[in-house]
Amino acid sequence: MLLAVTLGVAAWTDLRTRLIRDWLTYPAAMIGVALQLARGGLGTWRTPGLESALAGCGIALVIFGIMWATGGMGAGDLKLAGAIGAIVGYPLVVGALVAGSLAGGVQGLFALAARTPPGRQLCAKLGMSGTEKPEFARKIPLGLGLAAGTAAFWVWWRAS
Repeated sequence: MLLAVTLGVAAWTDLRTRLIRDWLTYPAAMIGVALQLARGGLGTWRTPGLESALAGCGIALVIFGIMWATGGMGAGDLKLAGAIGAIVGYPLVVGALVAGSLAGGVQGLFALAARTPPGRQLCAKLGMSGTEKPEFARKIPLGLGLAAGTAAFWVWWRAS
């Protein structure tokens, strides 16, 4: 439930404001660590527990931190990845972030297409505003792709 609420709110706020707020990511990460601790005690880095949550959060922050440091994403996206890692733990964080990155890549391709003249015309017909501005579709709400990919991975993992 925590994962679903976190992903839903992050996707919504990122889509509307292009920001993922600290009031969402920090508590989600802390609650994720607490839930992992309650579920498995200290655990190991491969089983539910404190070590799994910290390993998941750490892996997400290191990998996405590189992308953030090079300007490939915003700090909110980085903190969302860390919260996802804390909630799902290791090794599930790897699949969740791969799926989220793939979804974000597809989203980026659509944004790239939207910057072409035919893409701008289509977006204008769909009712999107700002299509005449040069910066249209340059800032991509990566939180949306990250949330969608993570949710899809989570549903697939739970079903298998």
